[in-house]
Amino acid sequence: MKNKKTAIKVSQEYKSQTAKAIASIALFLLTYILMLALAIILTILCVYGGILLIAFWPNFVTIVLGIGLASLGILVLFFLVKFVFQTHKADRSNLTEITQREEPELFVLIEEIVQEIGTSFPKKVYLSVDVNASVFYDSNFWSMFLPIKKTS
Repeated sequence: MKNKKTAIKVSQEYKSQTAKAIASIALFLLTYILMLALAIILTILCVYGGILLIAFWPNFVTIVLGIGLASLGILVLFFLVKFVFQTHKADRSNLTEITQREEPELFVLIEEIVQEIGTSFPKKVYLSVDVNASVFYDSNFWSMFLPIKKTS
């Protein structure tokens, strides 16, 4: 197989779609930051209102209402922030992991492909009943901005 390098021409449609995707991500970030700022303000006001409610009319009902009001603000803020820390892991329950000891010829073939392409060797190799060649990523919110590592 010859290693011939050719210039790839990028169409105007591709450039347009790329610009739309980048603008969409920027709009999402702007909207999210605005919502987060408003949620922080709402949380501060709810906690402050709950404390004032309890301080001015200290009885059982106002204590319950004050705690509920403060909890409302905290839960809204928690809801907006929690997805930043979540990760998505691919379901591999239908796959069978194989090792080099079990299938040495397959691993020789994979090694040849890895060398030819110039990539790193996969951490794990699975067999599937489907006709499929894929790479699994454990992704999260930060995957939009930071490179993610192949897991298998």
